[in-house]
Amino acid sequence: MPNLVKPINLTDDDKATLEGILRQSTVEARTYIRAKVLLL
Repeated sequence: MPNLVKPINLTDDDKATLEGILRQSTVEARTYIRAKVLLL
C-alpha cells in the first residue's frame, strides 16, 4: 500500500508563525522539527 502524501496549504500568517518558532533560541527540539517539516 503506497504512502500518500497530502499537501498542506499554509497561509502567510501560518508561515510567519512557523518561521518565528524556528528563530526562537529556546524552543523544544520536537517543536522545531515539526515546524521545519511543515515549512518544507
